[in-house]
Amino acid sequence: VSQTIIQGSFNPLLDPNSGQISGAIPAFIASVLRGSPEIWRAGNLPSMVSVFFTLIVFIIVVYAESLKVEIPLSYSRVGMRGKYPIRFTYVSVIPLILTMALFANFRLWAGVLSQRGIYLLGRVEQGRAVTGVARYLQHPGDIFNYGLTPGYGLHAILYVLLVIACCVVFALLWVELTNIGPKEVAKQIHSSGMHIPGFRKDRRIIERVLSRYIPAVTVLGGIFVGVLASFADLTNAIGSGTGVLLTVGIVYQLYQEIQKEQAAEMFPIVRDFLGR
Repeated sequence: VSQTIIQGSFNPLLDPNSGQISGAIPAFIASVLRGSPEIWRAGNLPSMVSVFFTLIVFIIVVYAESLKVEIPLSYSRVGMRGKYPIRFTYVSVIPLILTMALFANFRLWAGVLSQRGIYLLGRVEQGRAVTGVARYLQHPGDIFNYGLTPGYGLHAILYVLLVIACCVVFALLWVELTNIGPKEVAKQIHSSGMHIPGFRKDRRIIERVLSRYIPAVTVLGGIFVGVLASFADLTNAIGSGTGVLLTVGIVYQLYQEIQKEQAAEMFPIVRDFLGR
């Protein structure tokens, strides 16, 4: 994804198919020098519009990653205080990964069945579904190149709604299957000897407080990644919506892991809480 973004933005070489400059920024500079600035290019070549929407997606994702609710914690034995952060993107981009994998499997089976004359999931021609369920589970194309084609509006709306719905479902399932729900997190906090200041040292109290936030941010986070990925795909962001979300999410998680390692080195009690 990083390579795609760099090449799509800065590659000065000519595209072998169209004969135009591949990179959006060099192509824009060349058009300015010709006296006819072009911020949008037809076809699949990235343009300044693509670069703009890629930056917009990056900024939104970074901002969303910083949104969080912090539950105050206290370790009474040593008088240490801390916070348990519940991020807006609580389950990160995992729901989107699972959603895209599900859609890809549907399209795969539609193609296999279509080759045998069975169109239960839709007809596939030249690697692209043209009818049936599989058609609405594939990216409809960016709005600039395909916005005026017949049926594009319905396809785009159904695609976005299906992505959002699946992301919410997978977000809820992921919380339950990976033991990061209110009950499991409360048990982890309680077993580490921490409690919420002003409340009794009871695991059920911690669970009740966490239940106010974790289910809500799980659903909202699933909706957010579904909407943002669809928005990036429909606006032809470089690297695709799923790719950009994955890139920013992975880099941010690496940053958080480094922070945890530093905190664990400074405070041994934190190492016990993190299970290290």
